[in-house]
Amino acid sequence: MPIVVKDLDKVIKGLDFEKSVDKLTQDILVTLSKMLIRMIKEKAPKKSGEYAESWVIQNTSAKSVTVGTPKTKLHVFLEYGTAAHPITPKRASVLRWEDESGVHFAAYVSHTGFPAKPHVRPALKRWEKQVPDVIAGKVKKHWKIVK
Repeated sequence: MPIVVKDLDKVIKGLDFEKSVDKLTQDILVTLSKMLIRMIKEKAPKKSGEYAESWVIQNTSAKSVTVGTPKTKLHVFLEYGTAAHPITPKRASVLRWEDESGVHFAAYVSHTGFPAKPHVRPALKRWEKQVPDVIAGKVKKHWKIVK
């Protein structure tokens, strides 16, 4: 038979556990955030490692923690890939590039696309499965009366 607790915040305030709850909440949020970052870094493509290492806790408040990367454009390309598409000049009339065979000019080039390398979504799936155990462990740690 399930136990349903409604208005838990009122119950906790009535028991004067507010400070304990704040510490517990922060401990849970920070632990879960660091765990998610570690999982993303493990799955992230690592050419130089710079992208994987860019994942950090970006913001913390009393009830939330934001995890992210300043490399958001790169994240989207890596996570979802791109379809084949033309590349056209933005500030000139033609594209120019150099390689080992010389200098080249073109009005446009056809990019073959970039395959997806999912790393955040698989990390989130793994992380979600572990969240209940982390929360239970933190509750036991903070309130010794819980067995």
